[in-house]
Amino acid sequence: GVSRDITERKHMDEALRESEERYRILIENLGEGIGYADVTERFTFANPAMERIFGTPPGRLVGRTLADFTTPDQFALVQAQTKLRATGEKSSYELEIVRPNGEKRIVIVTAAPWVDRQDRFVGAFGVFRDITERKRVEEELARRGAILGAVTFAAERFLQVSSWAEHIPEVMARL
Repeated sequence: GVSRDITERKHMDEALRESEERYRILIENLGEGIGYADVTERFTFANPAMERIFGTPPGRLVGRTLADFTTPDQFALVQAQTKLRATGEKSSYELEIVRPNGEKRIVIVTAAPWVDRQDRFVGAFGVFRDITERKRVEEELARRGAILGAVTFAAERFLQVSSWAEHIPEVMARL
């Protein structure tokens, strides 16, 4: 009986190690930023993609707060979202962050409550996706659309005036 218990335990330990290794590989190689923040918005975990998004060297994001990377208005948004998390709600929202080098980035944050074993709210689990380039393309398309609209309007007005102008000699002849 004892040898069987030990064998089963070894198999369970090996399965657990394999599962932990798969989890580690997934988190470290995922292109999305993944992190945990406590109730004070202090990062307690950040994967490598999260560090790249925030522009910090490896291992330098944990221990810092979202306030270190946001304006006061944006941090107020984060705090309002954390209040939702405390009630058990998940959500997604856009957030502008400022990297240590001053570069602004826009991220979509998808956050869920993080609770301890007694089901007490202790922070949030978040997935961060950098959408800065997408936003720049959207703004450029909107700008070009506005220019195209103005050009189209001007062309239509020109054609209306041109069409009216060709009748001037006829009207003048009747006078």
